[in-house]
Amino acid sequence: MFATDSILGFTFTKTMFNDTMRVIKETRNELFHSNPIKDRKKIVDACERILNGLQFHLGDYDHDLGAAQYVRVPATVGRAQRHVIPAR
Repeated sequence: MFATDSILGFTFTKTMFNDTMRVIKETRNELFHSNPIKDRKKIVDACERILNGLQFHLGDYDHDLGAAQYVRVPATVGRAQRHVIPAR
């Protein structure tokens, strides 16, 4: 699933992967408990390491998203003026 070490420029060991995922998990918990991120550089580095390993670059995503066009699909079911909620 990950790029080879020669493409990455470093060896992505199981220990490094586990440490990287731990940083991401701890930051996720900080955010979901409404706490500020303690070390932003650490989480950015961890995310970039995973994204580089997957050969996914945000610049490519941004380019693809910029070229995307939204097309609204017409409704296939008629809509009523109000929702009818049955009595209990």
